[in-house]
Amino acid sequence: MFYAEMLVLLRRAATNTVRQSARSVTTTPNDASLVNEALGVVGSVAGQKSAFQQPLTAPTPTPAASPLAAYLKNDQPPLMLIPPEEDPLLHYMTSVIQKHGERKKAAGIVARMLLHIHTLTRVPPLPVVRRAVLDAAPACKNVTMVHGTKRLFKPIALGEKQRTRYAIQWILESSNKRPEHKLEERLAREMIDIIQCTDPKENDTLKKKLEVHTLAMRNRANATMR
Repeated sequence: MFYAEMLVLLRRAATNTVRQSARSVTTTPNDASLVNEALGVVGSVAGQKSAFQQPLTAPTPTPAASPLAAYLKNDQPPLMLIPPEEDPLLHYMTSVIQKHGERKKAAGIVARMLLHIHTLTRVPPLPVVRRAVLDAAPACKNVTMVHGTKRLFKPIALGEKQRTRYAIQWILESSNKRPEHKLEERLAREMIDIIQCTDPKENDTLKKKLEVHTLAMRNRANATMR
């Protein structure tokens, strides 16, 4: 009974010594050796000398967080950059596609179109849409006018919104000729073809733009007529 009480007291003393050394900011090698020696004595009394004689070591560092965890912790944008709902170009495209007031349905078509573009190209979809619309947008339109007994064409420069509307309308018209069943897939493939096309005559949308520009160049002398 006496030895058991002594063992308990020695263990408490060793525990307090370890705690005080852990709280100390600057521990010298001599202090650490004294603590190790005290633990060895307690271990010899308890019959576990080999376990207590192990030197004090620094705690094992926790493994670093995974790259994905750090990526999410820093609130980084995802790899697939889905544009916001209020993007001007997508908002305008939704308005052009919309029929009978079904805007939610048109917005779903635009969202799925972006997903198809990302699936086919593995790049952010919005720059692809912007580039396709920019390549298909005409710089002018030709207005028919009567001069005496003649019918003439007068080229008129277009604003940015007018150019965008012509481009989206032409893309929609050309996509309706494609064999895919769903509109969003036809739009996605049509925009990708516009960017990858090297000859404007091979794509319906670019062919329309070329015809408008060619007619405007032929009738550029009528641009100043009233």
